Amino acid sequence: DHAHPHDHTHAHPHDHAHPHSKLETRNSKLETRNSSLVTHHSSLVTHHSSLVTRHSSLETVVELRCNLDDVTGETIAYAIERLLAAGALDAWAAPLTMKKGRPALQLACLARPADVEALARLILRETPTLGVRWQTMERLAADRATVEVATPWGQVRLKQKLLDGAVVASSPEYDDCAALARAHGVPLAEVYAAALAANHAEGGNHETSLQRGDDSRTG
Repeated sequence: DHAHPHDHTHAHPHDHAHPHSKLETRNSKLETRNSSLVTHHSSLVTHHSSLVTRHSSLETVVELRCNLDDVTGETIAYAIERLLAAGALDAWAAPLTMKKGRPALQLACLARPADVEALARLILRETPTLGVRWQTMERLAADRATVEVATPWGQVRLKQKLLDGAVVASSPEYDDCAALARAHGVPLAEVYAAALAANHAEGGNHETSLQRGDDSRTG
């Protein structure tokens, strides 16, 4: 017996793979690609987090500001004093030029998010401004420590800046140095120098009081 001349053992040329199979294959490829992107993103986030952890603390802070062209120096000084007393991390004033060439000052302060409304109301109450604007931002802040050293005239506190647990800078506390200079009739610079020399001589081996970044009134 012979096969019928019209019989064929090969698939018909118009036969194709089922369309659902193609869609499944494509979806599988997309899922694999998305998984790879998620893994890559996670790796970047982890890398960023490790950098922050090694070098400093990441903090959310808010900067409040207003422009004033009709205020006295005394009013600005008092407003800054009140802002700091009310919990601002820092407060300052800077010169600027407003419309029509008017010389003016910008009053600004740095705050924790929880203190924004209270500080904004304080600015409205203590200055002629009609409004206060603010912007939320992030900052990297070094850890700080406070130590005490002995000088020929008495104890002085020093503020220390720490990175990765190591002291990279020290600064004598102004109020302590000024009080000793007045009490003993010596130049302020001599008290500063004595405090730094004592810190260096002791090699930084002091009882420290560690502070996180948001306790600072700088930055």
